[in-house]
Amino acid sequence: MEKNKIPDTPKARLMARVKSVLMVLIFGILYYGFVKLTGWGIPCFINKIFNIYCPGCGITRMFVALIQGDLKAAAGYNLLVLVFLIPALIFAIIRTIRYVKKDVVGYNKIEMAAILFATVCTIVFTVMRNMPAFSFLAP
Repeated sequence: MEKNKIPDTPKARLMARVKSVLMVLIFGILYYGFVKLTGWGIPCFINKIFNIYCPGCGITRMFVALIQGDLKAAAGYNLLVLVFLIPALIFAIIRTIRYVKKDVVGYNKIEMAAILFATVCTIVFTVMRNMPAFSFLAP
């Protein structure tokens, strides 16, 4: 099996990234429409099996509330993802620019520190949202 080859030219790398983003957007729009029409979302198997809230619990409802302009409700469903949304988009844009211009696929020290920080925040958030004292973090 051949490993995925990185496109050779900046234009080809940009088109590959645009296709990926468009696929995610199309899937997101279709999923949003499905949720709005049926009221059904993807269930959290961690919550169903272990009866705890994972770091992703409430993301669908958060995005629906955000699309409807209800920032308070969005924060109530998943505060961590809401807070990290803009920095994550900036990070993705910077990574895309580096990838398209210079064919950079690795991470530098600052990016690794940001990923580590986000990981620690995610772990702390997950523990806290499952503690009675921080029940306001539960979706």
